[in-house]
Amino acid sequence: MFKRKKALPTWIQNVDLGQKRVCDRNWVLVITIFFLFLVVLLLGIYFYPSSVDDYQVFERVKSILLLPK
Repeated sequence: MFKRKKALPTWIQNVDLGQKRVCDRNWVLVITIFFLFLVVLLLGIYFYPSSVDDYQVFERVKSILLLPK
C-alpha cells in the first residue's frame, strides 16, 4: 500500500551537516557587526557638532597627541 522511502544517497549521508550551520552563524555574525558599525558611523556623522570649526578640532587633537615635553 505505502511506498517505502528510498534512503538518502551515501554522499549526502556523509556530509557533515553541522559544518554548514557554523558557517552560516559566522556569516550572520559578520553581517551583524558590519551593520552595527555602519549604524554607529552614521549616528556619529549625524550628531557631529557642526557648530565647531574643524580646524579647532584638528588643533585640539594635535595638541593632545603632541604633548609638550
